[in-house]
Amino acid sequence: MRATTPTPSPRTQGLSILWWLALAFAGVALAGILITVFLVRRNVNQVLDTWQSQRTMETLMGPLVTYYQQHGSWEGLETWLQQGAPGAERRQLQALARTPWVLTDPQGRPILGTWRKPLPRQWVRERIPIEVDGQVVGWFWSPPTRLERAIGAAERLFMEQVQQAAWRSAALALLLALLGGFLMAYAFARPVRRLTQALTRVARGHLGLQVEPPDWSAELSQLTEAFNHMSAALARAEYLRKQMTADLAHDLRTPISVIMGYAEALKEGLIEPDEEVFETLYRETHYLQRLVDDLRLLSLHDAGRLTLNRQRVDVRDLLRQVVQGFEPQARARAITLRLEVPSEPLPAFLDPDRIRRVLDNLMSNALRHTPEKGRITLKAQRDDGFVVLEVADTGEGIPPEHLPYVFERFYRVDKARTRDGRSSGLGLAIVKALVEAHGGRVAVESQVGRGTRFRLWLPQDGRD
Repeated sequence: MRATTPTPSPRTQGLSILWWLALAFAGVALAGILITVFLVRRNVNQVLDTWQSQRTMETLMGPLVTYYQQHGSWEGLETWLQQGAPGAERRQLQALARTPWVLTDPQGRPILGTWRKPLPRQWVRERIPIEVDGQVVGWFWSPPTRLERAIGAAERLFMEQVQQAAWRSAALALLLALLGGFLMAYAFARPVRRLTQALTRVARGHLGLQVEPPDWSAELSQLTEAFNHMSAALARAEYLRKQMTADLAHDLRTPISVIMGYAEALKEGLIEPDEEVFETLYRETHYLQRLVDDLRLLSLHDAGRLTLNRQRVDVRDLLRQVVQGFEPQARARAITLRLEVPSEPLPAFLDPDRIRRVLDNLMSNALRHTPEKGRITLKAQRDDGFVVLEVADTGEGIPPEHLPYVFERFYRVDKARTRDGRSSGLGLAIVKALVEAHGGRVAVESQVGRGTRFRLWLPQDGRD
């Protein structure tokens, strides 16, 4: 059955980011415009209220002071206002009949006015004294006027013009906000759309696809760089998977071909079942067994099921055992083995068999790539809660372009030579897996023609 690429469900299709950003800009602009119009209207109302109140007081105070000066008291004030007041003053007072005001005597008792309700307490703070010859003869109160009732035609026209100007400005600002929102949203949407198209192509198998990051947005640039890194990593993983399949097929075919060849020859009676034949069959079978065991160990590590038998051990003793095991091979090739460990005990809580396997792999690599009369140094020391193990050689070194990949599975720096030496390319991958299973890390440094140094950091207390 052919595998098909799943398509997005219609339920996942929503409004474009272009519209979301444009609507967001418009919403923010509209809210700001409405607040601005409200504040402009409120402030204009307050200014006109204050101006109207001042005009009211100026208009009323003059006739009242004149009346008191002429009569010496407030008696007959109301009759005078209705009948005896001069025409100009009477017309002014009649025009202000709709404006709430009240006149009281010095003790605060009402005498005259258009305010018929009890006086609010806060009016005491707003009262205006009426003085004649330096003496307070009364108090004048007037609450804030209601603008729509007190202003005249000229003031009302001014209010309407201010409001019209505010709404025109609001409409223009909203239009500019929508235009700016669309432009900004379009600028954001373009790289997002490119990433979406690239992701679709990657999902269809076009691995390694790269997208040009925008230079005007740090976040979108980081997102694009992350996609490019992911795409390159996927392409690299796919390449390694294919290469691993080819390498595994090659590594399995060679010993199987040898075993089948000998088996057919033995079956046909073409060769005698002597010791040399059985040694060859055993060697090839052992290689297959080791390859299968290595693959199983790596699969257990990938699945998080790799078990460790941790013990409290002195790392110095472990390193001495490793050196003793490799001394015959080193002596046969005139290679010097050096062991550098502290004089005091170096305890660590780890799986000695697994770490021995790690050191054996590193020492085997060092012996394989170190020429005669070279030197291999095995070293251990403490470093801030870690035990640091080091395997350094004076061999041929690793070219810089290969260093990032030496811990990958089936990766070989010199494929022709290592295959002749029956190396599966899994040794360093197992080193990394076992060290990481202990909660540590591994690093490599190398210079061509001068040697290679592997360093392992293992938690001394055994914590992952």
